Amino acid sequence: MVAFFSATTAAGAHIQVTPSLVATADPVLFTVLVPGETSSGTVRVELKIPPGLYPFSYEDVPGWKRQVITKANGLTDRVVWTGQAAPDGFARFSFLAGTPEKDGELRWAAIPVSYTHLRAHETVLDLVC
Repeated sequence: MVAFFSATTAAGAHIQVTPSLVATADPVLFTVLVPGETSSGTVRVELKIPPGLYPFSYEDVPGWKRQVITKANGLTDRVVWTGQAAPDGFARFSFLAGTPEKDGELRWAAIPVSYTHLRAHETVLDLVC
């Protein structure tokens, strides 16, 4: 089994990545849950993919755009979703990924961005990929 830790995030957000325990060398459906924790809502979520995890299929989420950013070797480095989640709502993103061949632990890192945290020259459209 491979143990996956809960997402560690910037600004104390409470992003969750499930499941927390999966079989090795197996395709798994992962879900990223991003609660609305700011007064302006979330407009961007960036998820760093742990080494050894191989995402290969993503669920489309209405109102959100997805960009998969790869490393020089072609493996997925991170996934960025841009859209709009209400301040009292949440966003949920799902994807299929192959798990590592050997037992171990992987750490998730996720960064949510609210509209109020965008720099003055940025707009939501600038972030849509």
